[in-house]
Amino acid sequence: MRKIYRNIKYGILRCIEWFPIMWNDCHWDYVYIFIILRKKLQLTMKYIEHGHSAYPEHAVKRIQECVFLLNRIIKDDYYFVNKVFPSRSVLCRKYFLEVDKLREGDYDRLFYIMRKYIQGWWD
Repeated sequence: MRKIYRNIKYGILRCIEWFPIMWNDCHWDYVYIFIILRKKLQLTMKYIEHGHSAYPEHAVKRIQECVFLLNRIIKDDYYFVNKVFPSRSVLCRKYFLEVDKLREGDYDRLFYIMRKYIQGWWD
């Protein structure tokens, strides 16, 4: 009976915790996948920080890096200054190619960290 009560209690608490994320979720934009992933990593990091991991400092450091990368990907924070280019100029194309390169680097780093270390982010 206690187990049922505990499951209901924590189930309700998890629903409350996830409600803002799910409320704003949109199925047509890939960014929401990253928002959900960021929330899950933040909750996992919180769990690990409270002593539920064999090597918490290493896991937390890597999860923090993933959250940092996800924040940048979500914000699409790759544009440095308001550059003004003549339309279809070579400089404009080079600039946007550089921005795409930075974005792809963040994707690569994020998924490399997760692929290599995610199985160690548990107790």
